[in-house]
Amino acid sequence: MSTIDRYKKKGGFVQLLAVLEGSSPQKQEQFFNLIGAESKSWEAALRKKILSIEKILAWSPEHLTDLFSSIPHLTSAMTLHSLPQDKIDFYLKYLNPKDKRKIADLIAEKAPSAGEKSACAHRVIQEVRSMISKGQLKLEKIDPELVIEENIEFQVEHNLPKLDGSSSGQKNEETAPAHFGESEPTEAGTTLRFELPSKNEPPANMQDLESMRRKLSQMAKELDTAKQENQSLRARLDQIRKIA
Repeated sequence: MSTIDRYKKKGGFVQLLAVLEGSSPQKQEQFFNLIGAESKSWEAALRKKILSIEKILAWSPEHLTDLFSSIPHLTSAMTLHSLPQDKIDFYLKYLNPKDKRKIADLIAEKAPSAGEKSACAHRVIQEVRSMISKGQLKLEKIDPELVIEENIEFQVEHNLPKLDGSSSGQKNEETAPAHFGESEPTEAGTTLRFELPSKNEPPANMQDLESMRRKLSQMAKELDTAKQENQSLRARLDQIRKIA
């Protein structure tokens, strides 16, 4: 089995993202290099969706205020410590006076070590993921590029645009495409659905419909080919296990 083979099932992208977000920057790059050697589309998608302190601190203050209010003062202080003073002041001014004073004092007291910074970064990212899962942070409003679509594994594997018509993975009732044919289970157990245009946009004639059927058949063949190619890459799993 290849490095990413077992993550191609439904939910696998999120699992692999969790592995990456829990790793140090150095190990992250090693993971990305291994993944990129097998699939550039997977590497690109993971780099795009991964959370980092840099991405989080680029959010608007209103969202960061909720975050800093949910994590320990020391974690907030160590997260902000390496930023320029004007940036620190910018974020702190949105906190209540008590939290602002406490975090400012902690920032002034001690410079965190590299290990402490890394631990705090992981803590912040874990808290953000938790707040997202609970609906306390809405990525659709904060940073739509970070939204993980419901069918992202199939999209990434085939370099497809979003199939569900929305950034959040929830189908819009007015624009949701009609399903064509039966669902086809993949080897990993993920259910794939091939889509046609909505009922409001039927094929212009039977030639269009036949052309679509041929494309669907070709996609199925490409999927089979990809499965066969993945067999030859399974040895790479040992590499990623050693790194982890």
